[in-house]
Amino acid sequence: MRNYCIGVILMAQISSGILFAQVTTPNGAQVDYIIYSEGNIALLEAQATQWLSERGWTAYVTKIGGATSTYNCHSYAWYKSEGGSNNYWINAFLNSDLSAFNPYSYSSIPPAPNNINKYWNDCSYIQIGTEAEATKVWFGSCWQWTGYEWVNNCDHSAIRLPSGLYESKWGAWPLYRHPADKCPYTITNRQYFKRGPYISGPSIVCSSGAAFTVNNLPAGSSIIWETGSYLQRVSLQGSNPCTFSSTGSGSGWVRATITGSCGNFTLPQNNVWAGTPVVSVTGPDEGYPNIQYTFQAHTVNPAYTYPFSYSWDMYPYDGYISTSQGGNYAAYGYFTFYHVYSANGYRVMARAQNDCGTGAYGETSIWIHDYWLLSPNPASETVTLTKKVPDTNIESDVEKINTIYTVRIIDFYGVLHYSTTRSGQNFTIPIANLKDGNYIVQIDDGKNTTNLQLVVKH
Repeated sequence: MRNYCIGVILMAQISSGILFAQVTTPNGAQVDYIIYSEGNIALLEAQATQWLSERGWTAYVTKIGGATSTYNCHSYAWYKSEGGSNNYWINAFLNSDLSAFNPYSYSSIPPAPNNINKYWNDCSYIQIGTEAEATKVWFGSCWQWTGYEWVNNCDHSAIRLPSGLYESKWGAWPLYRHPADKCPYTITNRQYFKRGPYISGPSIVCSSGAAFTVNNLPAGSSIIWETGSYLQRVSLQGSNPCTFSSTGSGSGWVRATITGSCGNFTLPQNNVWAGTPVVSVTGPDEGYPNIQYTFQAHTVNPAYTYPFSYSWDMYPYDGYISTSQGGNYAAYGYFTFYHVYSANGYRVMARAQNDCGTGAYGETSIWIHDYWLLSPNPASETVTLTKKVPDTNIESDVEKINTIYTVRIIDFYGVLHYSTTRSGQNFTIPIANLKDGNYIVQIDDGKNTTNLQLVVKH
């Protein structure tokens, strides 16, 4: 049977609307791919079903994905199965080589698999001699001239499962789970691969140290370790595994450069968090006494920090921190401040704990104001008192009208200079008879007394 995977590739090469782009191997080598539309899915499904039926293989082969021209065997085996999120068609051959190749000319030289071999030429995967250890299988490249065109019945890639079965996409046909010999491709030229060198280790490093290992290191290879900020190497250079410890708190990384059969190449770095959590705090920057306000603690790089508890504090400690909804041990703090403090603001502080310990406090400030505003200030003839009612303070119109306020003006010696009663949310009092100087305006509603400083200046 003619290789359907290659047949689709060559037909697609001359179709319109093709978008060429690139993906990368695990070690960063760029791999050509093409974006195609889905094609005639009903036709592709029917072709595959008929082909299997004609060979009596239906009982041996299980369909696990539908037909589509958007991705193929190489894309599934080397890209999608490793977490690739998009549907790309990856040829074994460079796009430029396929474009220059004329499959209907005997004198045209068939291209070499210089696209797919990037996965092992950069040691992202290493070739092994036995199938039992393999996780990837490349069926090879075996171009043959039929008398009127070049065909390649080997061009295929598959995943090998621990059970010994393969998973592979048959060109634009469906994705199947099948025995190695129950597929449309020649199996005599198969090559076996497993994952090449890669770094494993924890995502958090404490001052006590943590070990990182280069796995699947080819024989005879050497390692040079590097670190980012807040980390230091404890083991000897080149050790495998190698231990690192934190020197502070922050985002860091561990990286290894390998020298060996693949030449010099640097493995993708492992991003880590070093040390205890670093916290910032957000929330309102002003408010009023005896109203609950919500603050949130944010850990820098939470995906690696792994905080498991928080503690909250305020300064000066003149209020209440709620323990509801997680309270002291959650990323949210619920604060009530008892008295006005607007000179410097209350400091609202939070810190977090992870496996390395408890970090330093992060903080923000909130200015707690009076409910009452006095203006103008300084004043000479009259001053107006205005009550500011916060959004969270539910007060009915009847309460606003019926509340009687006793208003007094005293000096700093406690001598009373003026006294009256008022109601409502806004009223004016005379001060023309007061001498220049500093006074205290007291507003008493029978439950709470507010003191405001007044400067009289004629």
